[in-house]
Amino acid sequence: MYRIGREEIEQMLREEFHGVTIRTYVGGNSRDEKREATEEEMDLYMKIGLGTICCARFTKDIQHCTDTAEWILDEFIDGCNGYDTIYCPIKRVWNRMLEIAGTEN
Repeated sequence: MYRIGREEIEQMLREEFHGVTIRTYVGGNSRDEKREATEEEMDLYMKIGLGTICCARFTKDIQHCTDTAEWILDEFIDGCNGYDTIYCPIKRVWNRMLEIAGTEN
């Protein structure tokens, strides 16, 4: 796992990030809409994502690290669906890293 460097992790994060998902509610039902991230949001995503991967490397606890990342992003972007926007992409990066390292999740 530790042979994967920062630049590779950042590249994987960029590849997995597909914009911001905003959740609205209409008539009691949720509705998600994707949009492109602003430059500031992309910077925030990259910082939170890298921090989450570093946290998971040291604690071996990807679940709590990604849960925290989701909550943090939700606090910064109004109406953000953090699960779709950051949680799922980080989990995909983590699983890719495990595959590269030859380790099972």
